[in-house]
Amino acid sequence: MEVQVWDSDPVLPVARAADAGRVGQQGLEIVMAVCEGFEAMREPVGKRLTARLALG
Repeated sequence: MEVQVWDSDPVLPVARAADAGRVGQQGLEIVMAVCEGFEAMREPVGKRLTARLALG
C-alpha cells in the first residue's frame, strides 16, 4: 500500500536520533520503523511525503 500526503510547508522532515526523554515529535521515526519505504519530495508549493507499507 502507498500513502501520500502533501502540505504547503516546503521544509522536508528529518528523522531525529532516538531520545527516550523527548516528548512528542516522534512521528517520522515511527513511520520509518513500520514502512518498507519512505520518500519526501519538494513540490512547486510545499512537499509530498510517500510511505510504502507491505500488506500481508
